[in-house]
Amino acid sequence: MFNLPSLQILDLYNNVNLTGSLPEFPQPSALQQLILTRTQFSGSIPHSMGNLKSLKILYAANCNFSGPIPYSFSNLPRLEELVLAQNAFTGPLPSLESSSKTFRWLDLSFNRFTGSIPASYANNRLLRALKLSNNLLTGTVPSSLFNLPFLETMLLDGNQLTGALDDDDGDEISPISSSPLYEINLNQNRLGGPIPPSLFKFPNLQLLNLRSNSFHGVLDPHVFVSNITSIDLSNNTMLSIDPSDIAINVSQLSNFYFSNCNLSKIPGFFRYQEKLKNLHLSNNHLQGKMPEWIWNVVENLDLSSNSLVEF
Repeated sequence: MFNLPSLQILDLYNNVNLTGSLPEFPQPSALQQLILTRTQFSGSIPHSMGNLKSLKILYAANCNFSGPIPYSFSNLPRLEELVLAQNAFTGPLPSLESSSKTFRWLDLSFNRFTGSIPASYANNRLLRALKLSNNLLTGTVPSSLFNLPFLETMLLDGNQLTGALDDDDGDEISPISSSPLYEINLNQNRLGGPIPPSLFKFPNLQLLNLRSNSFHGVLDPHVFVSNITSIDLSNNTMLSIDPSDIAINVSQLSNFYFSNCNLSKIPGFFRYQEKLKNLHLSNNHLQGKMPEWIWNVVENLDLSSNSLVEF
C-alpha cells in the first residue's frame, strides 16, 4: 500500500485497531501526505523515509512509534508539517534544514527527545507552531526563535531547559511589531535570571506561562502593559512585584497567577485592572490586613497559605 508509485495521499486517521510498522520507502515516490494519527503503528521510522522527496505532511501522533528520528529527515525539501506527538521517540530533534523554505508546523510533544533545540529552527521563516512540550530537552532557549515572523505558538513546557532568556552573548528578545505570537509556554523548566521586560511586548500575545522555573527579581508592573489576557508566574520562589500603588491598566488582563513566589504585600496595581477575574497569590509571604479595594477587583481570589490577619 505505501509503495504504490502514484499514491499521493494516504489517510488512515483514527483507525485505533490498525497495527503495523512502516516499510522501506523506494525512490521515486509521489507520496505527499501520510496521516497515521491514532493508529497502533509501532516500531521506528525507516531511514528510507528520506526518499519521499514530495512529502509535505506527516501526521503520526498518538501511535506507538519509538526510536530516533533518522537523519534523512533533513533531506525532505518540501516538508511543511510534522506532527509526531504522543509517541516514544528518543534522540535529538530533527534538523529540518532542507525544508527551511517550506516548513510551517512542528509538534513533537510528549516524547523522549533529548539534547538541545537546534538554533537552525530560526531559519524556518514560515514556522507558525513550535510545540516541543514534555520531552527531555536541555540547553537554552534560542532567542532567535522569538523573531520568527509568522510564529503563533511556542510551547516548550515540561523540559529541562536552563539559562536566562536573554543569553550571555547579548542576544535579546526583540519583538517585531507585526509578530502574531499568541502563546508562550515555558512552564516547568529550569530557566533562571530576570524575566526580560520585552517578553511581554509581543503585540498579539495573549497567554504567557513561565510557571515553575527559577526566575528572580522584582518586576515593575509597567512591564505588564500589553494586550495579554493570562499571565502565570507561579512557583518562581525568588520572584516578586513592586508593591507600589501604580495606576496602570492592563486592558485585557483576566487571569494572573503568582502563587508560591516572594510577595510580602499585594501589589497596588491590581486595583486598576478592570477585567481581572482570577487572581491567585497563595503561598507567598503576605502579612497584615487585606486592602479594601481587593473585593471590588476580582471574581476569584486565592490568598491561601499566607500570614494575613484581618479582612
